[in-house]
Amino acid sequence: MLRLDDAFWDRLVAEDWRKRPIVYKNIQDLIDNPVLRPDEIVAGLSHVARDALSQANAIRAMENVRLYLGGRLAQPPEYLHFLPQTTSFDEYCEQVSAKVGGEEFGVVLNFFHLMYPPFWDRVRALSAPLVQRLGLPATPAGLESRSAAWRPWRSYAVQHLWATGDHAANRMPA
Repeated sequence: MLRLDDAFWDRLVAEDWRKRPIVYKNIQDLIDNPVLRPDEIVAGLSHVARDALSQANAIRAMENVRLYLGGRLAQPPEYLHFLPQTTSFDEYCEQVSAKVGGEEFGVVLNFFHLMYPPFWDRVRALSAPLVQRLGLPATPAGLESRSAAWRPWRSYAVQHLWATGDHAANRMPA
């Protein structure tokens, strides 16, 4: 099991940073103290559900969530039916599975840190040693300022990286 100690961060910067894609598994510190617990995911989705039911916030709320059903992107009116009716992650997964008849599904929740500030605090705490080693600004305002030039290109980079997988959602329709 890996630990997120000084040696881990030093090795990551020296051997991996900007050299290759990085996937770490079985990181004991994240197993012991996850950055995001399943019940918090449901709480974030519930926040979107409340916003979606409010006329003033409905459009913004629907921009913050994406639902993929069997490899296709569901449209906003359709995925209103998939917002949580429970606070239990397991119950939520069971509800969605029953609605989609066992098809694979995925929920993408954008801007989660805005809906659930403790998540943002944990991510910042988790990444602080890396930020410090890379000489990046330590404040959200500093990071935002540094990343401003990339703002128009960030979503394209994510789409490109995501599309490299072999999931059905990445295949063009026939």
